[in-house]
Amino acid sequence: TLLPKRADANGLGDYRPISLIHIVAKVLAKPLSLRLAPKLNNLVSNVQNAFIPGRSLHDNFILVRQSARLLHQLGAPRVLLKLDLARAFDSVPWPFLFEVLRCHGFGNRFLEWIALLLSSASTKVLLNGNPGPAIWHRCGLRQGDPVSPQLFVLVVDTLGRLFHRAVELRVMQQLHPRRTIPTISLYADDVILLCHPSPDDIVAVKEILQLFGRASGLHVNFQKSVAALIRCDIVDAAHAVAHLGCPIVEFPLTYLGIPLTLRRPTAAQLQPVVDKVAGKLPFWKAWLMNKAGRLAFVKAVLSAIPIH
Repeated sequence: TLLPKRADANGLGDYRPISLIHIVAKVLAKPLSLRLAPKLNNLVSNVQNAFIPGRSLHDNFILVRQSARLLHQLGAPRVLLKLDLARAFDSVPWPFLFEVLRCHGFGNRFLEWIALLLSSASTKVLLNGNPGPAIWHRCGLRQGDPVSPQLFVLVVDTLGRLFHRAVELRVMQQLHPRRTIPTISLYADDVILLCHPSPDDIVAVKEILQLFGRASGLHVNFQKSVAALIRCDIVDAAHAVAHLGCPIVEFPLTYLGIPLTLRRPTAAQLQPVVDKVAGKLPFWKAWLMNKAGRLAFVKAVLSAIPIH
């Protein structure tokens, strides 16, 4: 059975298979996840906040929103890129994953456990209800595995370190000479980049993304990525961004399920979020809840929507 990734699915690439993990793998993966979780805060840079205890996706949204608004107030021409990583979980090559773990100081025993967990994954195709021969996986992370999100975060954090190093080496310009504004924000595979609209910076961005893609298997789908302009001359910026091959959109744009704007969002811009919350609870049930219950429900749903 294939599950649609979106409502208007019409091609094979718009579906994903059901992924199950057997109990033996869970017994091995859960202790590894529990041992790895408290270490992530020291291993992963501050620009990545997914699946790390003590960090929240709200930090990502607030950081991106405040950075974009500050650049807008300062009148600094910049480009905000919202990037789409194609088939992120399924594309990670195991040699790159193990090299990242070695660079973080993980020992051979831990790597052997991870290798055992990954190499035991397989896929079977059902034909008329009968499973076919096993197709053993040779790349990617297991869906439903408690340790997979943590491993993925370590892999994607490499991209943040590449851009940080590029700014240090002056391959790319700082976003502002007197203000410390991060170039990249990561939440799992949700990537936001801020850069100058100059051709040199745009070329550097594309080369870094291509380098990361060749090494990690995580390639950017520029057709599904978008660029939003901040205080830019539309003609010059469009000429530079055309090198990336992604469309230019206007604010607001949706980031982590919330409208991202350069000013205070209007009621109309927030209405889709309100509609999502309202759709979670039938109208007649809402009347049975007191004010405190409604407030707790709204907070829970609002925090869960971006995570989902």
